[in-house]
Amino acid sequence: MEQWPNATPPDERAEQDGGVKRRLNGVPETARQSLRFGLVGMLNTLIDFGVFSGLVQFGHWRAVPAQMVSYACGVCNSYLWNRRLTFQRRGPSRPAEVGRFAALNLLTAGLSALVIAALRSAVTPLPAAKLVATCIATAVNFAGSKWWVFRTGPPRRA
Repeated sequence: MEQWPNATPPDERAEQDGGVKRRLNGVPETARQSLRFGLVGMLNTLIDFGVFSGLVQFGHWRAVPAQMVSYACGVCNSYLWNRRLTFQRRGPSRPAEVGRFAALNLLTAGLSALVIAALRSAVTPLPAAKLVATCIATAVNFAGSKWWVFRTGPPRRA
């Protein structure tokens, strides 16, 4: 066995601490992906809420245009991290993948803006409307990312 200078080999370290990989072995891939998607989503949401709040509070933007800009900032972060971490795609991005990702995120951005507009017209406080819109958009985005944007398997026949 190869010696690791001044370090415990990764396999032994995993055995010593119960090993995250071993603990996740029985967990279905979709559940693991949804966990990673959620972690990336938390970062996206922090970016989204930060930009949104700044535009509304300091830029005096209306809620729907601010939503579109803040969502786009989170989308850029989302593509980079979800492609690599969540769905473990390697190599260069393909134009079709980027196009599907853009289409999905335009759809979910529009959906979230419609939810905010509908809830605001129902006199829902803006933070609550934003939270509901974000939850709905996240569910739609995960499903679309997994089964359409970053799908695996043989290419579809035309």
